[in-house]
Amino acid sequence: MNVRMLLMAALVAGTVSLTAAPAPAGTLRVAGVDLKKLFENYWRTKQANNNLQNQREEMLKERNAYTDRLKKADEEYRKLLEAANDQVISAEERNKRKKAAEEKLVELKQIEGATETFLRNAASTLQETEARMRNNIVKELREAIAAKAKVAGYTLVIDLSADTPVGTQVFLYAAIEDITDTLTAELNAKAPPGALDDRPRTNAPPPAGKSK
Repeated sequence: MNVRMLLMAALVAGTVSLTAAPAPAGTLRVAGVDLKKLFENYWRTKQANNNLQNQREEMLKERNAYTDRLKKADEEYRKLLEAANDQVISAEERNKRKKAAEEKLVELKQIEGATETFLRNAASTLQETEARMRNNIVKELREAIAAKAKVAGYTLVIDLSADTPVGTQVFLYAAIEDITDTLTAELNAKAPPGALDDRPRTNAPPPAGKSK
């Protein structure tokens, strides 16, 4: 899953109350921002997703290397075990082959354990990296919204992407100024070349579990 899918409750946490520039007494200036849309279209989010994609691809290469080692060791163990049960050869030779098979089984179990450890660590590393990137970007966007509100003199900026606990929209009707697109354009104007490009997705390493 990517940063977009893992957007935390902070991203859709309802009304964002900001300290705005002084407004005339009795005046309430309210604007709205679709924080989820802003997050998804922000160049730093796309950049973070691409960086995560690079990590996934490297982890997939390493996972495949573990899988190949595991498969090879399993095939060698099965051959040794079959050879150890060959009744044509002498009992002494069968014992030698049986010992070799037992040593290969130990190696097989070690590779299997290392593979499972890698899968657990890979999944944990990706989750932690995504969470850190997401939180940093959300913090940056909240600061940008606050700065925009102060300059424009808004008293409140409401998160238009907020949902109720049952998944319905909080604001069924709101005749307020939506500054999402304006703010997105302003933020993305600072993006370096290519930062808004999306990379093709690759599946992340599977969750930890018994290797087959």
